[in-house]
Amino acid sequence: MLRCATQNCPYAVGGAEFGGFCCKKCHVNHLLGQNQEHGYYCQKRLVPPGTRRSPPTPPPEPLSQATSKKAQKRIRQLEWEKAERQEQSTEEVAAEEEDLDRPQTSRRRKLPPPPPVPP
Repeated sequence: MLRCATQNCPYAVGGAEFGGFCCKKCHVNHLLGQNQEHGYYCQKRLVPPGTRRSPPTPPPEPLSQATSKKAQKRIRQLEWEKAERQEQSTEEVAAEEEDLDRPQTSRRRKLPPPPPVPP
């Protein structure tokens, strides 16, 4: 059993007609970043905390609000943010690889030699 793909939704994924969501209305909420409203056909089956989230797979036949201009703008924004995160992580990996290629230098402070021991 998987949790609905919408961020704060506590319900289980519905049938195949809902994709990775508990209902089609929750899919619209996910796209538009709105408050949690659930559709008439939502089964509202609670899942235990810590249950893995489903990937945000859209329903085969989404609601008309999910294909509106506002929704399409939000989808483009989410895709852009995802691409930026991937680009940043790629740059971080490249920087770490460069650090591994550099010779390691000691960064410890050299201590003075110990004082001679009196006879």
